[in-house]
Amino acid sequence: MNKKHGHTRVGHHTKIYGVWCAMKCRCYNKRFKYYADYGGRGITVCTRWHKFENFLDDMGTPRIGETLERKDNNGDYTPTNCVWATRKEQCRNRRSNITLELNGKKKIIADWVSTTHINFATLRRRMKLGWSNEKILTTPTAKVAKLNSSKADKIRSLLAEGGTPKDIAATFGVSRAVVYDIKHYRTWKV
Repeated sequence: MNKKHGHTRVGHHTKIYGVWCAMKCRCYNKRFKYYADYGGRGITVCTRWHKFENFLDDMGTPRIGETLERKDNNGDYTPTNCVWATRKEQCRNRRSNITLELNGKKKIIADWVSTTHINFATLRRRMKLGWSNEKILTTPTAKVAKLNSSKADKIRSLLAEGGTPKDIAATFGVSRAVVYDIKHYRTWKV
């Protein structure tokens, strides 16, 4: 048995060894399902990492729930471009994410939703209409314009007292979905 690094045995390998194999496969195996998104776009693995021991020395072992992440999705697999990240962190670093910049702050739409209290669909619709970033992110929606933090607190209070979302929504002139968002602190967070 080859005891070079201790991460493989016949019929078994460690998780990190599997990550290393998958990384190489994405970049060099043309029959791999996602090759077009990696090797097909010119993404490669640095020469140093062609040897597993070097990859292990540079990256160390991931914590539970972490996977290999490239900071720059257009960059290669290198020690300076890779980190261990959670799935949630990786979702925030996808090529398909749409970013907007306002006053020097560049964020993905999901982050702007929580900051502006304007829902995702509204932001996307405004983008498709060709609005400027400032107009997209600062024009209040009817829902946002009707409410403020004290009204949101009142809605939570009425819910706690047993008020129905339907009645509360009618009282404040908003939808039941807005009432549920306030109840679960998805909008007008404190």
